[in-house]
Amino acid sequence: MAQGQYYRAFLYYLADAKSGDPEAQTSVGNLYYLGMGTDRDYQAAARWYYEASEQGHAPALLNMGHLYKQGLGVKQDVMRAFGWYNMSYKKGNAEAEKYLSLVASEWALSPLMMSTAKTRWATLESLLAEEL
Repeated sequence: MAQGQYYRAFLYYLADAKSGDPEAQTSVGNLYYLGMGTDRDYQAAARWYYEASEQGHAPALLNMGHLYKQGLGVKQDVMRAFGWYNMSYKKGNAEAEKYLSLVASEWALSPLMMSTAKTRWATLESLLAEEL
């Protein structure tokens, strides 16, 4: 990828992604999201992020939050985005804390809505049960 050979990178990551590697699944999702090495396809990005999320891969959980926040490849749902960001944070992704702090100030989620989201999607299984 550092040499700009995105299609080659896409094929490389795709092979590992199909074998269940969550980092490769997230990378394939990123390439679909960006349209690098393949056509831009937000639904495909969501599917690959979801696959990695099933294994608790924190970067993929964060990326699912981004898709729900923006409504890319999935139906826009800011509360669900909050749920994904929160789970990413719980799995150790410090970057997710930045998005959680934006919730009240920029996304107009009330404390009650955030509390409801935390309760509704308290576990990874509860998030995954409602997706795709």
